Amino acid sequence: FSWFVWALMSTIAFSAQIVSGSGIGALSTGITALAGFSIAVVAIFWGEKHISKIDVISLFGAMIGIVFWGITRDPLLAVVIIIGAYALGFIPTFRKAYVRPCEETEVTYVLSLLKWGFGFIALASFNFTTALYPAAIFVMNLIFISMLSVRRAELPIH
Repeated sequence: FSWFVWALMSTIAFSAQIVSGSGIGALSTGITALAGFSIAVVAIFWGEKHISKIDVISLFGAMIGIVFWGITRDPLLAVVIIIGAYALGFIPTFRKAYVRPCEETEVTYVLSLLKWGFGFIALASFNFTTALYPAAIFVMNLIFISMLSVRRAELPIH
């Protein structure tokens, strides 16, 4: 669920960034969307099979965000809405990583943190619409990495 939601949100953010003049800085968002959809497809066959209520709620929350963006047609409001939807999409991964932190590949999120940081720096135009999304995703990854590190330290070594 998370990868599909993230890919969908990244696609919308990429569109909003392009419309708002982000330039090459939007490349990381566009590539993230493509990679996210690819991982979502792979996860259908080899990913987590247990789907909880919070997973379904997260997906529907993300879909509601898309509907509101379609209604408003405002790129900044779209970015704000999809950041909320992205955060909802992060809930299933956060929940799974909290319970089973050793099953997550921390380096993936560290690289993502770096990607969003460099994407932010590379923006051709800095305004709320272009900068808010990479900044928010950077912070979410930072929080996730911190939680993962703390949870791993709390668990006994097997």
